[in-house]
Amino acid sequence: MLWQSYHRKLLALAETNETLTASQQAACQFLQREIRDYQQRINLWGAPGVGKTFLAHHLHHCADGLYFSSVETCSHAEVSPNSVVIIDNAPHDRSAARSIFGDVLWAGASSVFLVTRQPIDDAVRRVELGLTTRELARIEDVIRGLFGHFPTNDLRAVDGIWQRLKVLVEHAI
Repeated sequence: MLWQSYHRKLLALAETNETLTASQQAACQFLQREIRDYQQRINLWGAPGVGKTFLAHHLHHCADGLYFSSVETCSHAEVSPNSVVIIDNAPHDRSAARSIFGDVLWAGASSVFLVTRQPIDDAVRRVELGLTTRELARIEDVIRGLFGHFPTNDLRAVDGIWQRLKVLVEHAI
């Protein structure tokens, strides 16, 4: 229960630009341009914990995108015409990605973002998201501001946003 509470609180930050890192801001601006230019098939990818889901939630709020946590949750949903659909935890396999893009675009979406851990090897717009050491430190400061202090040593050895949040939750229990 505590984990879910922290998770919701952190994702609430995605509603503003304040907590985006420089890499996330650059990716967000590029993705918003792609939406305006009617790019239909977009792949946001990066290693675990670099903020792909966080950025996907931000785009959900600022670009009125429809966010789905997985392909399974999207397959049962109604997609409104001309909507931007963001599917997290999508497969990076070329044929699976083509199928998802085709199905969602056929349903009427104007753009589809697939969020993956590996790039999709196909003719799609690919945006890689990564974090610098400085950006990780900034995220750590944001987490500390939200949830209080916890041992620094534990966080320095952990990569990624969600792994750092998990360390916090373990110390809070």
